Amino acid sequence: MSPSRRALVARFNQRDAFSVAERTYQWMALENYEQLVETLGHVDAFCALQQSYPELASQAMLALGAGRSSLSLLLHALVENWNVWRPEVVFTPTMNAVSAWFLQRGFWQIGVRWSELAAVLVRKATPVNVINTMGDDQ
Repeated sequence: MSPSRRALVARFNQRDAFSVAERTYQWMALENYEQLVETLGHVDAFCALQQSYPELASQAMLALGAGRSSLSLLLHALVENWNVWRPEVVFTPTMNAVSAWFLQRGFWQIGVRWSELAAVLVRKATPVNVINTMGDDQ
């Protein structure tokens, strides 16, 4: 890796949209897709990128193989990173927007996996007694 790219990646190490976008761009330029998966592997980081830089998020997904009839090994790794339990990850309404974005872009396979993750996070955040009474006419 060139020293200037290394310095940029090291400097922008947060999960805010701009930092994630900078790292995403640098890893794509270097064709270092394993690091790209690591960068996008945090739910909040991916949400920030998609909401602020949707075209870059789309390019990253295409580089990882989104839009194909099955998930690439890189996308499997990305889904695994998203599914790693992290106490700070909670469902946010942004996740619904990201789900819709995946489907609108034609990234069906990864979109389904994202939606499954969102459902798990909703169940985690919702008290069991609320879930058990949903649909009851009382």
